[in-house]
Amino acid sequence: MKCLALLLACCCLGVPARAQENVVVIIADQLSEWATDPGERAPLELPNLDALAAGGTRFTRCYTTSPVCAENRVALFAGRYPFEGVDKLAPGVPTMGTIFEAAGYDTGYIGKWHLSPSATPSGFVAPAGRPGWRYFAGNEGQPHNYLTGLSFKQASPTPISTAPWEPSWSTTEAVRFLRTNRQRPFLLVVNYGPPHPGNGVYDPPLQLYQASEISVRPNTPASAATRYAKYMSLAVTTDNELGVLLAEINLATTLVVFTADHGDLLFAHGATHLEQKRMPWEEASHIPLILAGPGVEVGSNARLISTVDLLPVLLELTGVPAPAHLQGSATPGLEPVYFGHDDTVKSWGGERWRGLVDGHLKYAVTESRALETLFDLELDPYELNDLANAPAHASALTSMRAAVRARARRVGDRFFR
Repeated sequence: MKCLALLLACCCLGVPARAQENVVVIIADQLSEWATDPGERAPLELPNLDALAAGGTRFTRCYTTSPVCAENRVALFAGRYPFEGVDKLAPGVPTMGTIFEAAGYDTGYIGKWHLSPSATPSGFVAPAGRPGWRYFAGNEGQPHNYLTGLSFKQASPTPISTAPWEPSWSTTEAVRFLRTNRQRPFLLVVNYGPPHPGNGVYDPPLQLYQASEISVRPNTPASAATRYAKYMSLAVTTDNELGVLLAEINLATTLVVFTADHGDLLFAHGATHLEQKRMPWEEASHIPLILAGPGVEVGSNARLISTVDLLPVLLELTGVPAPAHLQGSATPGLEPVYFGHDDTVKSWGGERWRGLVDGHLKYAVTESRALETLFDLELDPYELNDLANAPAHASALTSMRAAVRARARRVGDRFFR
């Protein structure tokens, strides 16, 4: 059975059945999948991200398990669905850090943590709040003070200035980790804040794009072009850091994963400036995923995958034993993506919600059932034509309703009670 699972994983991912020496996971905050697609993002240019994709596999159908930072990070680092109000890592739960550390890896974590139930107001995260990470340089993650931020190293609660630009500070710490001589393989996670706005202010350090040169997406008002320009300018700052980081990584011996916490609505679907995530729409829930490294095939992969699957996949590819409690799949693409959100603040309809992406169909429903949507993403990628009330699609709606409830029962999610 294990051999069959590994064969399926390698077939799905385009990676041969062999262990990788090192793993680097790079996370951008609030980066939508469309913004990484050269065919959709003009005039935005991300040459370093493009170079990484050109040397590996770009997954075109990756979804955040929950389109908000903390919930999705539970899925990414613990391999479990973050539902029933779980938005922090509970003590004792095996995570990416503890699992790889137990397997003999040197582990390092740089940047935003945003998972500790016991972080101090200053943002300091004590070692007990982030077990498994032998090297740590970061903070709890609020409030994205890129220009005047403070961070912490290891077990010291003494703050360190990250001025003049926090993402560059994170890159410097990551490079220091990568240049360390070691006899064992390593796992490094690097988190970049942009294009998430800094400290509630949308202005990037350099305005690289202007509203006049941007055509917004069809589901977005033209007035959003100003916000697009700032978003794109912030995205470039992360791409610049990515270039510095990739120059230090040997892709012949290191598996590199690039993804995002969630996307940014950028005022799509009538969202206000406070509603740029936490929604089922593609702009918030459809995120980038690039895999590169030894033996990885070059090209694109359209199989469905979710952030809850990333830890099981990495464990399978590196040969590290996976705990039985993981809910993600090491063989993604064989079943629909299940996703949702549990915080009612600034959420879709002000409620908790759940959804399912199955092939070209995407379904979502709020807890009260007041809002329910069904889209054909192949024919309607911008989600402009809701099919939930269309008689011709009644059978598909019934099928998706049953499927999302069945999936909830299977993963122990009591949302549909």
